[in-house]
Amino acid sequence: MAERGGLLHLTLVLPGSVPLHTEQAGNSDTHHGYDLYVIDVSRPCEVGAPFGDAPMVAIGLEIPKVLMPVSPALRCRTDRLLGRRLSGRRGFGLLIAQTLLQLFGEQGGYRPSDGGRLATLLVELVTGMLAHESETAAGLPDESRERALVLHVREHIRRNLHDPGLSPATVAAAHHLSVRRLHRLFESEEETVAGLIRAGRLDAARRDLIDPAQRGVPACRVALRWGFTSAAHFGRVFRDAHGIPPGEYRRRVLGEAR
Repeated sequence: MAERGGLLHLTLVLPGSVPLHTEQAGNSDTHHGYDLYVIDVSRPCEVGAPFGDAPMVAIGLEIPKVLMPVSPALRCRTDRLLGRRLSGRRGFGLLIAQTLLQLFGEQGGYRPSDGGRLATLLVELVTGMLAHESETAAGLPDESRERALVLHVREHIRRNLHDPGLSPATVAAAHHLSVRRLHRLFESEEETVAGLIRAGRLDAARRDLIDPAQRGVPACRVALRWGFTSAAHFGRVFRDAHGIPPGEYRRRVLGEAR
């Protein structure tokens, strides 16, 4: 276990929380809903709520510094961010906030074996945020910069699965990349960009099909909702993935759930 002095503590302040005031390394700031802040627990700091009697509502995350692949230059410039207000509404901050909220809200949706992968994801997102916010992205190793970009691409795909126009070309354009550069980024990933789009749409449609609350929604409407351009194409892709047509899959699962 890492010593406590080797930890960075990140806090996401949630809506409804009393504003939090922080002071560390000569920095001071006040944080409201969807704000983030980072403190170094090995150094003197003050965190308080002097603005009212409302409860403090937040999600906290502690990261051993040894896990963060940053250069000495970035470590030094991170001091400028300690205790400062960082937005959870854009960029890396938004990805961190969404990930923490999802993890907090779906505690039963993960297996113990997922812990290492989730920890790696969070470390990379926090590292990317610190590099971006300190304007020293050059201090981030090439591998970490590329991994952070992959995470951005994955999140963009997840949020736009409903768009029938989503494709490697539109994903590349949204991230100011060439399609060739985008494909190179995913050479070491388990799925290609096109594969991620297809798998994401299939999984989202499958979950809607077996949702008892949506039993009466036709499979064709579910398919269109998740970016498939025709029921026939959806049926072929679904059969290839699951071995049976979507309607039969729905009947089997919902029938067994009765």
